[in-house]
Amino acid sequence: MAADVERLARLNAELQQLLTRPAGTVSQEKIAAAAAQLREIRQRLAQQDTQHEGEQQKQQEPQQQEPQATAATEQPQLQGPQATAATEQQQQQEPEATAATESQAPAAQHSGERPQAAAQQAATDKVVPERPRPREAAATRAPRGEDATLKRIAACSSLRPLRQLYEQEQARGRLRPRHVAALVARLPFTQDGAAAAAAAGVGAAAGAEELRARHGAVFDFGEELLPVLQLQLGALSADDLADCAAAAADLRLEARTSWVAALVSASLPRLRYLDARRLAALGAALPRLDPSSFGSAEGGRRRGGAAGAWLRAWEARGCELLQGRAAVPSAAAAADPVVGGGVGGDAPEVSAGPAAAAVAPADLASIASAAAALGLAPGEAWMSAVLTAAEAAVAAGSAAADASQDAPKDAAAPAAAAAAAARLPALAAGLARAAAAARPGGLRQLRTQGLVDCLVALESLGVDPGEEWAAAFATALQPRARLLAPASALAVLRVLHGWRRSRPAAPAAPTAAALRPLLSALLAQLAQAPHALSQSDVLGALSALADLGLGPDRATDATLDSAGADAAAVHELLRALATAPGGEQTGLSGAPPGALAAMLVALRRIGVAPEGAFLSAAQDELLASLAGGGGAGGAALGLSPGAFCAFAGAVAAFGYRLEQQLLDGYLEAAEPHLGRMHGRDLSQIMITLGALRQKPRAQLLGALASALARAAPALPLEDLSGCLTAMAELQLRREDTQGVRATTAAAAPPPSALSAALLRAAAPLLPAAPAAQLCEVLAAAGRLGLSGAGAAAVAGRADEDDDVTAAAPSGWLAAALEGAEAKIEAADDEPAKRNP
Repeated sequence: MAADVERLARLNAELQQLLTRPAGTVSQEKIAAAAAQLREIRQRLAQQDTQHEGEQQKQQEPQQQEPQATAATEQPQLQGPQATAATEQQQQQEPEATAATESQAPAAQHSGERPQAAAQQAATDKVVPERPRPREAAATRAPRGEDATLKRIAACSSLRPLRQLYEQEQARGRLRPRHVAALVARLPFTQDGAAAAAAAGVGAAAGAEELRARHGAVFDFGEELLPVLQLQLGALSADDLADCAAAAADLRLEARTSWVAALVSASLPRLRYLDARRLAALGAALPRLDPSSFGSAEGGRRRGGAAGAWLRAWEARGCELLQGRAAVPSAAAAADPVVGGGVGGDAPEVSAGPAAAAVAPADLASIASAAAALGLAPGEAWMSAVLTAAEAAVAAGSAAADASQDAPKDAAAPAAAAAAAARLPALAAGLARAAAAARPGGLRQLRTQGLVDCLVALESLGVDPGEEWAAAFATALQPRARLLAPASALAVLRVLHGWRRSRPAAPAAPTAAALRPLLSALLAQLAQAPHALSQSDVLGALSALADLGLGPDRATDATLDSAGADAAAVHELLRALATAPGGEQTGLSGAPPGALAAMLVALRRIGVAPEGAFLSAAQDELLASLAGGGGAGGAALGLSPGAFCAFAGAVAAFGYRLEQQLLDGYLEAAEPHLGRMHGRDLSQIMITLGALRQKPRAQLLGALASALARAAPALPLEDLSGCLTAMAELQLRREDTQGVRATTAAAAPPPSALSAALLRAAAPLLPAAPAAQLCEVLAAAGRLGLSGAGAAAVAGRADEDDDVTAAAPSGWLAAALEGAEAKIEAADDEPAKRNP
């Protein structure tokens, strides 16, 4: 028997080395031959174990039939076979078969454990290898409450006692592979490990150096344990392998490629014994530990090598769990885990166990998420099993919700299922509709990232759940928004903004009230990492916040209290864009002029005024755009009239003025192109100057006045009245258009001639004008000193117009006032009709 154990250890080590080699370097015939020899030896060992147990049972049966009174006297007889067995075990101990020395370990405590050929290396690390178990006990695990070391590991709540326990047990030589695996699995559940795992998962934007500086002790201890465990992975049970891999992935430990290869080799024959939770955990861990072999579409389509065999076995086990079937392997498959895994032979026959209940929604979601993370390209049978299980989970969740007044424990099932299943393109959008129709109380039971995944899944499947669901989502996410990464916060804003724009009506008051706290929380979260956001990210976030209703509501004091925090967060984002770290370019470098204007418009709607540093940086970008233009047409300036007017108008809305260099530079650069501009562009430039109440330097308005006077007859009344109002605000003088010396601008019309030309074009339109525009024209004409008799006078001065300009049309005022009284009365009655 000792020779068989030694040969079994040698063959097992050789087979592991073959499986870890790259695909194509080892022939399948060699693997099959080694697997056949391994199967033969294991079958012989299993028969010997069975015969030995039968002999012990026959010897104990006569003793159990004796009266209890003689039990004490027959105690030496009961110890006879045990002493004989102990003597035989001592004779079988050989230095080459170190794994056989653990004969006193509890039976069936670790399923699927195998002896290792690296016993000498394990002894160096003071990790005692396990003795092989009978194959009949591989499918189940006995409770490990008897192991004092495991109890002490589970009781550790911080890193320090966990490391001290490891050092003590290692020094005493009592550290076994299952203990090392338990240490790794326990690490993320300690206080230090939980903080490190949260930072590794959420703080992806932070650099690896910063993460290591804050939680270096946790990462160092975890990466110290992995090499110790590498040579003993084959001695671990299926559950221990899954827990260890999940912990290493959660902590983002840097596992070597050889360690991952050993994990794949050890877990391949044990996948059949994993439940849904651990199967999904192991499937989600491998892409994070080895992204090159797992986690991509190419890896999912791979059919050769250990990775391909592992993916096929994982897919088969997932299909069994989704169909509610328990894996019952045949005797040959149980005795040979290699053949059972599908490497070097055909897959074993798996029979369906007793009919099981529908798969748990959490299991469905986790398996679907793991399949998507693995980049799996599932077949039709697997997808059919997923869809059937998902429909059953949704039906069960809906039935439970209908039968209970309160939200059932699995109320989050449809939302979680949709969030995970949406990552697999073959699943129907009905899951998303079921999630949208589920009770809102179920959203509170989802994890923070699960809420975001559910929201993105609904949006990707084209399902708008409605205002009530959005309000419930905001209520569930708002207390946990501080846990979101910037990318997740942006995703939430993007989806909510898209739904808001697709709905024609404004959100109801309850929905808006529920959204405002969430919007403030998301804005605060973005301000925590402002340098991780690009200018397009900031623009998209500000536009979404403005459209969704962020800003102080004068009717409630709560929003007024949060306005200061919102303004501080916005300023933090803008400072990051306007700052040039290390003398480099600012975050606004290369920003389109339209984007800068849109950013100011969004700030205006939110109710936050920009700081001077941001405005200065934005205007520097506009000057750079202006200097880079050339050619014909307004757009050839590098700064189109529309972009300039939008930005300047947004600045004027805050009560600010443009930098004089930008204003003069734009009009000077635009002068050669004014004659070819559209009339409405010319009028918008004049209206923008009036809104700014800012005049350029002398004579720069001459070309604009000439072009505007020629285009006036074709302008609508709205533009004409706006230009007249702008001229009244600017209080232009002759030198503003013609200059103070005899120059080429002397041919430009004086301000009085331009105002008369505008009024002459507006006069025929006044009788049909609405009351608001009529009042605007009359007010501007009065401020400009235009009389109704046809003579024009500006600010009490005599008109000195040349032949370019004619007087205002006679009788225009009388014609404009006809019916004005009725228009004004109708305008006054309009609010009363809307609000009776």
